[in-house]
Amino acid sequence: MKQNAQDGGNRTFILVQLPERSLRKDLPTIADITRERVKRVIKQLNDEDVGSFNLAAARTQDRGFRGFKLAESNLLAWDSDAVYKRKKSNRSYRS
Repeated sequence: MKQNAQDGGNRTFILVQLPERSLRKDLPTIADITRERVKRVIKQLNDEDVGSFNLAAARTQDRGFRGFKLAESNLLAWDSDAVYKRKKSNRSYRS
């Protein structure tokens, strides 16, 4: 994000973190710590830009982010053995 601010670039990135537990009570997972760090960097960059007047950078800088959590799937896991077992059982009933 700082590089984007310096040269007017429009780089994006993706952070992926499993919800591993942390030892902190206020931020219970590593993903929560990562979210908080990104928020602080965005706040710091916004605070640095308060006194500046750069229209070109203001149009291209998107300092927001989205956080997603992995949820349970409503799809059943594929069992490749089930198809083989069904074909095998159908053969035994034929005469």
